[in-house]
Amino acid sequence: MSLTIPIRRIQVKALKEKAKCPAALTSIKAVVLVLSVLGPFLSLEDASAATTQQVTISIQGLPSAFTTKVHVNSSYLTSLPGGGSVTIGFNTSVTVSVQQYVPENYHTSIWTPGGALPNSGITFYVPSNTRTFTSSTSHTFTYYALYYLQVISKYGNPMGSGWHAAGSWAPIIAGDIQEATSKVRQGFSSWKGGPLRDSPSNPANAILMDGPKLVEAKWTTQYYFTVESAYGNPTGAGWYNSGAEASFSISTPVGAGEGIRNVFTGWSGDYSGVSPNATLSITAPTRIVAEWRKQYFLSVNPNGGKTDTKSGWVDEGKQIAVTAVTPILEDANNSRLVFTNWKGAVSTTSPTASVSMDSPKELFAEWSRQYLLAVQTEFGKPTGARWYNADSTAEFSVDPATVPAGIWGWAGLEYVFSHWSGDSSSTTPTSSIAMRGPRVVNAVWELSLIKFYMILGAVIVISTSVLLWRRGKLRSSSNRLASLRRWILRTPKEPQ
Repeated sequence: MSLTIPIRRIQVKALKEKAKCPAALTSIKAVVLVLSVLGPFLSLEDASAATTQQVTISIQGLPSAFTTKVHVNSSYLTSLPGGGSVTIGFNTSVTVSVQQYVPENYHTSIWTPGGALPNSGITFYVPSNTRTFTSSTSHTFTYYALYYLQVISKYGNPMGSGWHAAGSWAPIIAGDIQEATSKVRQGFSSWKGGPLRDSPSNPANAILMDGPKLVEAKWTTQYYFTVESAYGNPTGAGWYNSGAEASFSISTPVGAGEGIRNVFTGWSGDYSGVSPNATLSITAPTRIVAEWRKQYFLSVNPNGGKTDTKSGWVDEGKQIAVTAVTPILEDANNSRLVFTNWKGAVSTTSPTASVSMDSPKELFAEWSRQYLLAVQTEFGKPTGARWYNADSTAEFSVDPATVPAGIWGWAGLEYVFSHWSGDSSSTTPTSSIAMRGPRVVNAVWELSLIKFYMILGAVIVISTSVLLWRRGKLRSSSNRLASLRRWILRTPKEPQ
């Protein structure tokens, strides 16, 4: 649409009517005065009249159903629809302005949930709505669409409601969390509406303004989960949505000084369990407490021997017994340790020491080294074979020193101790040795024929004597037989 205003024609007609109607002269003068003021800003049909310049103003971006008011030098001129234009004449300069927002009452057009959105939630905006011209030209005021964003929320103070440029990302913030008590609150859950730039669960988000928008902040009831512990850096405490799983943990054991520590024993409160890491469904304000017990370190030094209890941690207040495995520990090489006593936290010669754990404790086992003396012999009875303390002197012997030689002993054959072999070379049946290690001594015997020869000589003498005696007896008997025979032969026979 183009508009021109003929100011010169109105002035001429008024002068002609002056003589006919003197009473209307005052009114005519007033009209002429107004036209003379507006004359420099209007396009006149008579180009040779007052104006020498002109500017054509066009409106773009507005739908044809909307109009914007045009002002010239701050005075209203006309209203133009989207796509319309107007030509304005002027002499030296002219300032033209249009509405910055269409419709004018855009700032009152808010979107009430459940109600109608004024102007369908759309308004139009021109970034620069005023322009001054000093020469003939044309100019287009371009409007851009604005869409209304309404951010609603049952809780908190949501941010982001208002007009936003079409196609822009409008920031939205859910607002403050609402606490009913110190342990119960309403926490942001998600946004309803979109499209959103980030995840719907992000309370500080942005929504694409591709039209008027209504976005709602959804909330969920949250409960506070309290994890209490004197030690161990507990984790898991905080706010949880109703029904959510809370994972919690504790570090154990926790050192409390040299030889002292605290050990987690279990959970109490709204949860019971012995695992330091667990999960729990949160359906109400929840409180759990970590329970601990103190332990002291018991250091057991076998000192080369063996005990039934090794070094380790023991609960505070516990009475513990530590025993040397046996009083004697034998080695394969005929040496052994013999338990003598405990020292340290407890001093006793008993193989079992009882310790009360009211602080860190140390126990040391004391032992004596002993070596075995083995006395070996083929004959006689050995003595002195046993265990001896290291570096002591051991006495040993064999008895008797002379032994019959088996079944020939009657004949005087016998074994006689000769000397010791092995770790001793003594030649006496009774001897001694320094026990600086395991020792073995062997009795060495020799066969003796002295008695045999003595008996044999006696036998020979006796046998010879018997033979001689018997020979004499035989002669005597022969003589007597011969005499008897002669006597018989001399005796006469008696007659028949």
